[in-house]
Amino acid sequence: MSLIKSTLIFGVLLVVSFGTLAMSDECKQAYGIFDDAAYFSGKMNVKPGDGKEVTKTNVNVEAFNEWYYRSYDDEWMAVLEKYTKFKGVDDDSVIGISLLAFIETSGLVEFYKSYIDFLTDFPKRTDTYLVSGRVEAAKKKIDDAYKELVGHCNK
Repeated sequence: MSLIKSTLIFGVLLVVSFGTLAMSDECKQAYGIFDDAAYFSGKMNVKPGDGKEVTKTNVNVEAFNEWYYRSYDDEWMAVLEKYTKFKGVDDDSVIGISLLAFIETSGLVEFYKSYIDFLTDFPKRTDTYLVSGRVEAAKKKIDDAYKELVGHCNK
């Protein structure tokens, strides 16, 4: 029984490994955007599933700033625009890239709401994407781009 189980596990790992090797460079680069963003989100002191609310007192602000400014990198936008129908860089779209990466890799959908609360708690913050109604539109735009990217790379 154990031999069968081990063989099955090895087979799955082999298929996954070959799938990764077969993935084009463009897809690796595009997925790298989301991996990179998830890394920064992880540095912010919020662990997947820990139920911790995101506030300005319990988040590593230095990591947050590093992540926030990194999310404006032109290379990120260029990859998304090249390999998906995701077009246009504005406040609505930038906010979701790192955020969606965190949600996709951790499954912690509640992070989204906490994160928005966290931003609105920052003094002197006037970003237009925090205006009511635009946040959900931004999330949908990023969701659609990510799904398209997954569809493109898993052909």
